[in-house]
Amino acid sequence: MNCSPSSKGYFFVAISGAFFGLSGIFVESLSVYNISTPLMGFFRPFISFILFLLYLLFKNREYLKIDGKGLLFIALLGFVSQTLFNRFYFSTIEKTTITTAVVLLYTAPIFVIVMARILYKELLTLPKIVALIVSVSGCFLTATGGSLEVLKLNSTGLLFGLGAGFAFALLPIISKNLTKRYHYLTIACYTMGFGALFSLLFINPREILLIDYNAKVLGNLIALALFPNALAYLFYTIGMSYDIQSSKASIINTVEVPVAVFTSYIFFREDIFGVKLLGILLVILSVVMIEYGEQFLLSMQKREKSIL
Repeated sequence: MNCSPSSKGYFFVAISGAFFGLSGIFVESLSVYNISTPLMGFFRPFISFILFLLYLLFKNREYLKIDGKGLLFIALLGFVSQTLFNRFYFSTIEKTTITTAVVLLYTAPIFVIVMARILYKELLTLPKIVALIVSVSGCFLTATGGSLEVLKLNSTGLLFGLGAGFAFALLPIISKNLTKRYHYLTIACYTMGFGALFSLLFINPREILLIDYNAKVLGNLIALALFPNALAYLFYTIGMSYDIQSSKASIINTVEVPVAVFTSYIFFREDIFGVKLLGILLVILSVVMIEYGEQFLLSMQKREKSIL
């Protein structure tokens, strides 16, 4: 069975979301060693950059070539999707709770749909609106278990949380045009490099030297950089290179939440049943709706015309 280019693109975005959802495992493990979240926010792009750089140096150095304009836009992408996002997201966790941060983060598809409509003239269709509502509802139920009591809202935390959602929303918006001009490996490599560079502004570099780099710490740092960062952003960029709709990609990427909850159940025995399971099913349903909803409506319209 042959898949259309857009279906392949959305598939890669879904894979990306699954990788994003693995971050909790490694963050939890590193927290035991008193490694702060800002330091994790530096190591994620820094190690990812080293991995991409080594791969390209040995595999294809041509992908390291880029013009000044491209470098400028990728620097912006690195600052927004790595530095700014990490800063806002971790600040939300500090000011509120992890659950609150996750719920606020997934306002991102709303921002994407608005920006994609303005910048790329992407249509605001009924299936897309319904899928968005189902997706956001699913993320809320999955993260909270349906209880508002687990949320801890204050004005500062709310602003940081919405800032994280907006920063995450800029990933498909900025990368959509970049993937038309540059190879996805080029984009991924330099995005991580700039992300690490800008992250130095928010940490004390001396703290890097004070870490006890034992085998478990190194293993978790590399895994944190490789799976929920390097591979996650790489697959997202590959997906966007198929010239897919940013708005649809942002909704499909919400599979991160069910994956995060499922891995928490496997590794930390956190509850996954009841309302949370309903939330997971809603997120999966939204992905199906965004992929096949418009196709179904078109086929129904054609059938009506043929009957008339």
